[in-house]
Amino acid sequence: MKRKFWFDSVFTRLMLTFLIILIPLYVIGVNVYSWAVDTVRGQLMDSMVSQVNFSISSFELEMQRIQKSMYECTSDENLSQLVFVPVNNLYERNQRIIRLQQHLTYIKNSSRYIDNVYVFIPLIGKKLNAVTFPDNLDTDEFNKYAQLKTTLNGKLINESGHMYFYFRSRSNIDNSSKPAYIFIIALSSAEMKKALLELNTDGTNAFLVKDTSGNYFGISNSNTGTDKDIQNKVTEYLEKDDHHIFQYYRGEKTYLVSYSNSDFLNMALMEYIPEFQVFQPLKKYQELFLIFILVALAAIILYTIYTYKFIHKPMIKLVNSFQKVEKGNFDISITHNHNDEFKYLYRRFNAMVENLKTLVDQVYKQKILAQHAELKQLQSQINPHFLYNNILTVSNLIKMSDFECAQKLTQHLGKYYQYITKTMVEDVPLQKEMNHMRDYIEIQTIRFQSNLRVEVDELPAGYGNRMVPRLILQPIVENAFKYGLREKMDIGRLRIRIRQYDAVFSIFIEDNGDCLSDGKLEEIRSSLISSDLKFSGASSALINVHRRIRIKFGRNSGLWVTRGEMGGLCVEVRIEWGGAEGGNDRVQLIDRG
Repeated sequence: MKRKFWFDSVFTRLMLTFLIILIPLYVIGVNVYSWAVDTVRGQLMDSMVSQVNFSISSFELEMQRIQKSMYECTSDENLSQLVFVPVNNLYERNQRIIRLQQHLTYIKNSSRYIDNVYVFIPLIGKKLNAVTFPDNLDTDEFNKYAQLKTTLNGKLINESGHMYFYFRSRSNIDNSSKPAYIFIIALSSAEMKKALLELNTDGTNAFLVKDTSGNYFGISNSNTGTDKDIQNKVTEYLEKDDHHIFQYYRGEKTYLVSYSNSDFLNMALMEYIPEFQVFQPLKKYQELFLIFILVALAAIILYTIYTYKFIHKPMIKLVNSFQKVEKGNFDISITHNHNDEFKYLYRRFNAMVENLKTLVDQVYKQKILAQHAELKQLQSQINPHFLYNNILTVSNLIKMSDFECAQKLTQHLGKYYQYITKTMVEDVPLQKEMNHMRDYIEIQTIRFQSNLRVEVDELPAGYGNRMVPRLILQPIVENAFKYGLREKMDIGRLRIRIRQYDAVFSIFIEDNGDCLSDGKLEEIRSSLISSDLKFSGASSALINVHRRIRIKFGRNSGLWVTRGEMGGLCVEVRIEWGGAEGGNDRVQLIDRG
């Protein structure tokens, strides 16, 4: 018998053939992967630069708009009359001052970055601003700004950590050496820091501002040593290039630093992120790529060894298909070329998937759409008469010259109606819902003035970003004012407490109203149990909130009403987010309703 060498084996030849095919594929795959990683890396860095460029450009456009509003105000008729025309009539002069201040207030409120707007008018000896009553002109302060050159008109000046737009008019008729007036728009460093925090990045941002001496100072959302070191490094690069991205090494950490300069603003915006944080997804792709290669090699070897088994491959294909269906993928269809039992199984599998897909479309999706429509209907129930009463309140405050209180009320009204008209948003963070409730309370506090005492707990850490349906707290507080506190002859009290019990989160809203009878309390309880909207008044608003919370979080959530410690209605807003099982406190809360 002829001796059989190892390379005469069909298995060995098949393995060698697969290796000869596999090795070039491995080499090509590694090169393609390296090229792809380098490309993605470059795109991520370009994205950082583009984002910083866009942010500084947006900020520059906002500053240009502020500059334009300053120029428009310099042509204000009231300013011209106060500056160049002596007015003996005190009433007429005061009216012009009030109208000019209104214009200054409009400018201030037009941008979040404006801290205050000032106009120095030496002819009347006044310093006007957009926040408080006019002050007497400070000669030293006026002379300080008067010494600045007219070439700085309309420029953004950075001086000793303060930023402002400056405009100096031509000389006064009576005094040719001094300007007729000086216009200053002071910017808020605090709001600039807030703007940095609001940038949608995972890094740290800072404005680098060049002052009148040519030195840079930083306005940052971080005060760490790393932040200051990187700012110093960026100031070196600013001498060479207006925008750039570079690596910065500090100890064992490496940062990607991107910056962009604005000649108009005389400042730059920088952003830095730990390099591992930016390229972490690429590392995961590298691991997945290695796993893919190993799995592919194992699959080839298994296919070579068990190629004679015609059952294994169809069975694996069928099992994999079932796994995809388990994960919710119903867009799948499998075929088999051999006329055997697997062909019948494949056909029945395809029919089963098609039936499941039809059932999901007809039953589950229809149920979701019905709940969505119900939520829309419930959220549309908002009392419009609230606006009319507050407009009358603003009118009365203006008649009484209480402009500060009127301004505060209109600001809260603006936030209130801006929030309730965002109909495209179904759910919001709990912190925003609490803020909306606070706006409503502030509005009512102004209306009730000294006859109201309010206590509101702060949200515990970690709950502010939890999503809840919109308008679930303010209607309950509105119910307390409407039916509990409005007829209160003495001091009205409103108390809002927050409690946590394992997986249950509760907000208790309680008033000291005198009009809650036992019969009315029982009526409200019955309406919540039946969820029937045939009840009117207080129960209708509570049912609205109760049903929406239950649709969102399940039947263990919703509203529970009792008579509070102060004698009025106490409404518990209970939300069970899930997580903890059991617990005495949790059982007591659920059983109490």
